[in-house]
Amino acid sequence: CINDVVGLANNQTVLSNINSFVHPFNSFSSIETKYDSFGRVTLKINKAYTPDQIKSINNKMKEIITKQVKNTKDEREIIKIIHDYIINNTKYDSDKSDRNIEKYNSNIAYGPLLQGYGLCGGYTDAMAIFLDYYDIPNYKVISENHIWNAVYLNNKWYHLDLTWDDPVNENGKDILDYNYYLITTKKLKEIDNSKSHRFNKDFYLELKES
Repeated sequence: CINDVVGLANNQTVLSNINSFVHPFNSFSSIETKYDSFGRVTLKINKAYTPDQIKSINNKMKEIITKQVKNTKDEREIIKIIHDYIINNTKYDSDKSDRNIEKYNSNIAYGPLLQGYGLCGGYTDAMAIFLDYYDIPNYKVISENHIWNAVYLNNKWYHLDLTWDDPVNENGKDILDYNYYLITTKKLKEIDNSKSHRFNKDFYLELKES
C-alpha cells in the first residue's frame, strides 16, 4: 500500500489525469501525501475551487440557463448555446499565459463565467460544469500543454475545444469558430498542425478510434 502511495504521489501525470474524470468542483490544484512506518497514509487535498467560488458559479450557471438555454431539450443544441455563450463572453488571458501576470482566476471556470477571462483550463471547466448539469457524459482531456473536453453524443465520443474556437486576434476582434466543435479524433489529427492535442490513448480509451 505504501509503495502504491509513493508511486502515485510522485507521478504527476497520473495525478493530472485523475482530475479529468471528476466534476470540476471536486478537482484539486495539488495533493500532498504523508505516510509512516506503521502504514498510516495521510492525504491533504487542496481543492481548485473555494465554496464562495462554487456558489457564484452555480448562480451564474442558473442565470445563463434561464436566459440562454431556456427550454431547449436537444443536447447538441444545448452544447452549441453554451459553447457560443462562453466564447462570446470570454477573452483569452494572454497576460497570464504570456507574461505570468495574474489578474483573473482564468484557469478555472470562475474566470470565464464571472470575470470574462480564461485559459484552457477555465474554458474546459466552464463547459464541463454545464455538461454535468445536463447529465451529458463528458470528461476533460489533457495533453502535455493543453486541455479540452470530450463529449458523448449519439453513441459516439467527440472532441470539443472552446479555447481553440476562441482564437486570439492581433487586432483584438472577437472571433467565434467551430473548427474544434464536436469533432472526431480523426478530424482532430487532420486539423491540429501544432500537435497540441496529442493525448495519451491509454488514459482516454474512448477517444482512440473515435
